[in-house]
Amino acid sequence: MNKTSTILNDRIEVVIIDDNKSLLWLLQQVLETEHICHKVASTGIDGIKLINEHHPRLAIIDIKLGSVSGIDIAKQIPDICEETKILFITGYTNSVFEIDKNLPVLGILEKPFDVKDFLKILRDVLN
Repeated sequence: MNKTSTILNDRIEVVIIDDNKSLLWLLQQVLETEHICHKVASTGIDGIKLINEHHPRLAIIDIKLGSVSGIDIAKQIPDICEETKILFITGYTNSVFEIDKNLPVLGILEKPFDVKDFLKILRDVLN
């Protein structure tokens, strides 16, 4: 059993918030392969509900969502759960400059990103 497999438990470790169904599917496949408990949301409002309910260790958030931006969601997370870290994913590098430096942001993955880079970040956060 690899190190990441030992993460499996009843606790939701990761919440993914992205309005791109293809990317959500891909990230879910990666997390399932690594035996990481997770939930996904395709809207910011649903994502905040999941974070409020599960207090995950990591929130993976698309910066450009529909009516609520990923940055707006990230600003709410410290009030919900101080331990939740944030990993932004984006296809828009110019939106990177809007991020508040006081937020618990681990990094930003630009779409398209390498799954190996994504897995490294996951392992660093969850181990």
